[in-house]
Amino acid sequence: MIDTYLKSNKSKNKYRSLNNKIKEGQHYIFVYSTGDNIVHLDFENNNLLDNISSKVPVKFLCGKAMVIIDDDNNKNTDRKKALKEKLKFNLLVLNVTEVENLLSPDVIIKTIKDYPSIKKHQMISIPEFKQEDYKYIKLGTYIDDNLLPKLKKINKKETIKTKSFKKDKTSTNSTINNKVEFCEYATMHINESNLSTESIRVIESILDFIIKNNPNI
Repeated sequence: MIDTYLKSNKSKNKYRSLNNKIKEGQHYIFVYSTGDNIVHLDFENNNLLDNISSKVPVKFLCGKAMVIIDDDNNKNTDRKKALKEKLKFNLLVLNVTEVENLLSPDVIIKTIKDYPSIKKHQMISIPEFKQEDYKYIKLGTYIDDNLLPKLKKINKKETIKTKSFKKDKTSTNSTINNKVEFCEYATMHINESNLSTESIRVIESILDFIIKNNPNI
């Protein structure tokens, strides 16, 4: 999404000169880690900072890394506080429950329509919604509970039946089932016009970090 932002008219003047200058693999890389992997830092008892320092020298390991984590409905506040103590400005906690909640409604609608169980119906309508509606609700639950029941064929009354998007069908707040598949569909629809406000905030924070660590670009 960085390249998309730099090419868009939403990019601020201070970043526009970076277009075609910064290159992934040269000026920055992304390393994906599931949230559970952070448990290796051992936050299980009250000596949080001592455990971080003794288990993993995170300040040195992440000295030139920006760590981005989900808010996850304000879960693990002690863990986040401990990381903030060590990483300071190199830690960004998202203002949404999970990273996929950064997607704009336009991208989510187009992604849903790409799934074979929905795409086979061709012309369908999906009710309008705003990012604020799902900002703090895991996307699997939001889609299942708020969008799928309202899917209808255009000019017809019958509701469309499709598979669940929830990973945990028994949960009242479940993440997306098969995030890799959802991501593959979603990335095809992200463009300059449909970057969400929250995603822009994250991109600009990443760009500030890149600039700071690449003073010659």
